Amino acid sequence: MSITITQIAKLAGVSRGTVDRVIHQRGRVAPEVEKRIRDIMDENDYHPNMLGRALAVSKTPLTIGMIMIEKGNPFFQLIHSGMKEAISQFRDYPILVYFRHINGVGEEEYLNVLDELENNVNALIIAGLQTKRIVEKVNQIAKKFLL
Repeated sequence: MSITITQIAKLAGVSRGTVDRVIHQRGRVAPEVEKRIRDIMDENDYHPNMLGRALAVSKTPLTIGMIMIEKGNPFFQLIHSGMKEAISQFRDYPILVYFRHINGVGEEEYLNVLDELENNVNALIIAGLQTKRIVEKVNQIAKKFLL
């Protein structure tokens, strides 16, 4: 995992705000402090995360719908755990994830969950069944995201 602004600030002995001013070239930073911060950034190959910035300033949360096979499946439990861990790393950003577990492998159940999520999410993650009807429904929803 890459270094964070907070870690850069700690290494440089300055506040997060000072690091932020250097990154965004807002001035009011002594030249020797700016050099120290930039050296730390270079040594750690730090690059600002533009997606993170966009999420941080966004007033509207990114809402993700995640559809998976029932909770009892060990493979899908790993996916679910990994997703929850990833979400925890972005806890400072306005991100909501709706987990929907399908009890079986029935096409109708998938389509019903897609109908439920369709107008409430900005993105979908689907693990499991992919029939022609499900793919068509996902494509229909995707067109809304792209418009």
